[in-house]
Amino acid sequence: MHDAKTNLSRLVAAVESGETDEVEIARAGHVVARIVPPRARSPRRPGRWAGRVRVGEDFDASGATRRRSSILSMFPGGGRFGWLQEAVSGQTAP
Repeated sequence: MHDAKTNLSRLVAAVESGETDEVEIARAGHVVARIVPPRARSPRRPGRWAGRVRVGEDFDASGATRRRSSILSMFPGGGRFGWLQEAVSGQTAP
C-alpha cells in the first residue's frame, strides 16, 4: 500500500499508456484495489425515456405562485411593498 501511494502517478501512467492492463494494490497480501482503464461509454441515445415520463401542462406554473408567496412571506409586512412585489413577480405594481 505504501508503494502504491508513493508511485500512484507512475502506476496510473502505466495503465493509461497501455503498458499494463491493470495494477492490483494489496494490503497484507490481499488485493484491496485495482487500477484499470475506464470502460468505453456507449453514446447517448436521445429519446430513451419517450413515453415513460409525463410532465404536466402546469409544470412551470404550479410552483411559481408558491415560490412567490414563500419569498414574500420572508419580508416584514409579507411583501406589501410595491417594489418587492414587482421584483418577485416580474409584474409592475398597481
